[in-house]
Amino acid sequence: SLVDLPGYGFARVKRELQLDWEALVLAYLERSKSLRRVVCLVDASAGLSREDTQLWEAIQRAGRRLMVVLTKVDLCHPEDLHRNVAEIIAALQPLDRDLVWPYLHAVSAEHDLGMRELRASLAADSLGGLGLD
Repeated sequence: SLVDLPGYGFARVKRELQLDWEALVLAYLERSKSLRRVVCLVDASAGLSREDTQLWEAIQRAGRRLMVVLTKVDLCHPEDLHRNVAEIIAALQPLDRDLVWPYLHAVSAEHDLGMRELRASLAADSLGGLGLD
């Protein structure tokens, strides 16, 4: 199954509702029996946020696998893209490597850049292939 958290960290809602969402997400990370991997989408033009790294830490604490996907790379100047990729790789370094997918995907759905590789990575784990076991 796939669970989407649209706008998590960016939604313009009352703080109380954000805290409720956070509690719900943390409970799901800890209790789900079928959760195999968490895919975190990072907007290439916005870069890494504090909410992203906090979510990664929660994913690690729950003992879940993390895959990071840099999206909308076509909208990013090459120098900015390079800087954002380096920042993400640096932020992933302190995490448990057994719980981090070993490839940072950079994609553009609009121009179909990197999408085949992302689909292959998603399929590999779901089919029991390239898992991190």
